[in-house]
Amino acid sequence: MDIHLPKINGIEVFKEAKRIDPDAVVILLTSGASFLEPIRSESCDYLERSKDNPWELAEAVYLAIEKRALRLQECFVVETQGSKRPIHARPLRERFSLHEREMDVVKLLCGGATDKDLAEILFISERTLKGYLHNIFQKMGVQNRAALICKVLADPS
Repeated sequence: MDIHLPKINGIEVFKEAKRIDPDAVVILLTSGASFLEPIRSESCDYLERSKDNPWELAEAVYLAIEKRALRLQECFVVETQGSKRPIHARPLRERFSLHEREMDVVKLLCGGATDKDLAEILFISERTLKGYLHNIFQKMGVQNRAALICKVLADPS
């Protein structure tokens, strides 16, 4: 979606789409990322129009589909010491007050994703990822990834 639409602002369309479907994944096209500051925390991806690279757009759409699938997972699997355990996402999200992007990070971490994998799938920089990790660790009362996975496995939900 373009930010500058003829009859309505693309950011308003984005907000309405998120109101209708909070799990919607939207990619905004813009000539300047500064327009996006007010909605960055609302899980919006963006591409700069000036790059004019169809392969970059195709990759962004592929990652958006992957992210949408991740968001719709009510259950995810944690594999440890050769056994697999399903984890219900909603109770975990509610118990630790994790917003959807933080929950995406937790799901991917529990699946063994590296920082590079996480940043690519979530379409964020590794620096932004570090901020998410810091917030998640703080909310869950852990110091590192291993402790996070232990806490997820220990969760009674």
